[in-house]
Amino acid sequence: MSISYRRAAPTPEQFVELYRACTLGARRPLEHAAELIANAPLIVSAWDGPQLVGLARGWSDHVHATYLADLAVRDSHQRHGIGRQLIKELRTIAPLAMIVLIAAPHAHEYYGRLGFAQHRSCWILKPGMELV
Repeated sequence: MSISYRRAAPTPEQFVELYRACTLGARRPLEHAAELIANAPLIVSAWDGPQLVGLARGWSDHVHATYLADLAVRDSHQRHGIGRQLIKELRTIAPLAMIVLIAAPHAHEYYGRLGFAQHRSCWILKPGMELV
């Protein structure tokens, strides 16, 4: 397996196909794939030949924090270091900034193994929830 990494966004169709080929697809509004891509200024993609096999998507101020919104790796390509390399590639874009993410419950162990420190102060205000 020869994986190449690019600072390039996939097409919306490639994005949807990747997300459906991993657990992240069930938790993202894939009907808005074009917006999810267009509004994320940081995208690093992983390719196995012409096939999109991984993607890191996020935002950064390049000094303090980089928010990693998505780390998606095709189920068939997991456990080959692709997720780790996507994070490394993302980090080279903003090396001074810490990386912040919200992990799915089943991914807590994964991020811990990569060296992330768990932080207990995350707050979420979902659409439709009142700000009081």
